[in-house]
Amino acid sequence: MDPFSAPEDHKIREIMLSPGQYPRITASVSIREAMVALSASAVQLKDGHLIPPRYLLVLDEGDHLVGILNRRSLLRGLDPRLERAALPQKHHSSLAPYDEPWHELEMQWTSLFSSAAIEAAMRPVSTIMEPIKGMVGIDEPLSHVITKMISLRVDLIPVVDGRKVVGVVLMTDIFDIVAQYIIEQGGRPQSAGAGTS
Repeated sequence: MDPFSAPEDHKIREIMLSPGQYPRITASVSIREAMVALSASAVQLKDGHLIPPRYLLVLDEGDHLVGILNRRSLLRGLDPRLERAALPQKHHSSLAPYDEPWHELEMQWTSLFSSAAIEAAMRPVSTIMEPIKGMVGIDEPLSHVITKMISLRVDLIPVVDGRKVVGVVLMTDIFDIVAQYIIEQGGRPQSAGAGTS
């Protein structure tokens, strides 16, 4: 029987991937080397499927988690002016924002293929990594994970035992478990009073 077929609260250790199953680098690695690591990596989910990772975990020399990288932060590291290319908050809900300097965005696109970008790629990832927004303990329930993922708007939560990273939980795994239950159970007639308060 699938241990996740019933909507009970399970422990994080039952679903997390071990550190060796998720790509990680040290903070001294260059942006270029991080791009290689992200492009060449694959993550095997609990169900056996392979997916490309969305993040790289960044560790210090003591193997402690100090940051995280994604494709957006790696591209931003090639041209810091890309920070200013982000759309203002007031335009986020618009499909076609106006008054945007699109010609500047085009110039920044070409800057990603310049000698300056190649030089910038030699900088260590410690200069561009993003802080960890949240972590969970290995013996916490999965309800803590989903709460943090949704409230912090992240798709990966590191799992720690003390200060040591012992694994990660991916939104992909959480979603697949919930989706499987909803899909399988959603078409069945509910017993009287089920789902009502």
